[in-house]
Amino acid sequence: MQDPPEKEALLFAIARFLEEDVRPLVKDPRVNFRLLIATHLAATVASECRTGAAHEAAALARLRAIYTDAENVPYRTLEARLASDIRQGDLRQGALAGREDAVRAHVKATLLAKLAVNSPRFDTRTEIE
Repeated sequence: MQDPPEKEALLFAIARFLEEDVRPLVKDPRVNFRLLIATHLAATVASECRTGAAHEAAALARLRAIYTDAENVPYRTLEARLASDIRQGDLRQGALAGREDAVRAHVKATLLAKLAVNSPRFDTRTEIE
């Protein structure tokens, strides 16, 4: 018995098939646009399968460094806590006081990781300010 192909390989193959074989045959602009979206979604999910766990682990480590009292708190909970603290203006006071640089670094790293998945051709060099 053979091992099945990995999920991301299957999704990339579907995206490539839709883009290279199906889209050129579709004449209806609305269907062609939907096909373009489907192609992008398949490629995005494939990229998330490939890198999602590593990105989440890195983000969790950064969040736990910001919130030192959150050793066993899950990633999504810490992300929600950070968003709430930022919305409440706690970046320079309250829970985030003294951690502004770490928060900015986390937000920037998270944004770059998400852009790398959703828009792989987007220039995500870290020297861009």
